[in-house]
Amino acid sequence: MKGEPMYNVVYPREWEAGMAQRRIDGLIRMIPELRDGHTIHVDVFIAQREDDDLFVPALWNPREIIAYSRDGYVHRAWRLPEDWQGVNRVHLHRITLKGLVLLDDRVGVDAGRLTLSLQPDEAVSISPAEGGGRRKTQGTR
Repeated sequence: MKGEPMYNVVYPREWEAGMAQRRIDGLIRMIPELRDGHTIHVDVFIAQREDDDLFVPALWNPREIIAYSRDGYVHRAWRLPEDWQGVNRVHLHRITLKGLVLLDDRVGVDAGRLTLSLQPDEAVSISPAEGGGRRKTQGTR
């Protein structure tokens, strides 16, 4: 259900090898009441990776994505998760050892895709701008 804690499957091989099904079967064995509901909703967003560029969900916060690049890149478009439909703008924070530093609080989203440019060895936190301004930051660029 929307808003409920979820088990996140982030590796395609987990599905291909049948491991996800085994985990769900094990969960039903542990909590037989799940079987009574006749439906288990599995919401999956697969992490995106191209070489040493990553775009992955922050498993500790379902409305946050972490992007990282070892070598940096300019204008790379990433697909946002399905449950981010309707998000038109995002907050972008650089991740530092001292916390988050605001880079831009109104980055546009186009047709479910976010275009980013990252410096070498830079990691950023991405969260929806609509109602998502609750992050504490250390300041701006």
